[in-house]
Amino acid sequence: MDEKGIEVFLAIAMTHNFMKAAGILNLTQSTVSHRLKTLEDEWGSLLILRHRGRKEVTLTTDGERFLPLALRWRRLHEQIEYTKN
Repeated sequence: MDEKGIEVFLAIAMTHNFMKAAGILNLTQSTVSHRLKTLEDEWGSLLILRHRGRKEVTLTTDGERFLPLALRWRRLHEQIEYTKN
């Protein structure tokens, strides 16, 4: 799994908004959308439900199942980085 896609997913999951996630990550909204799409393609299903005409998004059932895995991945990634330094 691509770490950039997981970080984008987590930012969207926490903010429920693509623009806010982009701001947190210092990315453009199109980059956030692209990275999420790549992650969803790799995972094999939609993780975020986009609502037409609304800025707020929600997690799909698969997104809710993926969230604890992504959070665990982040903690492990941080531990690895801490151990390397």
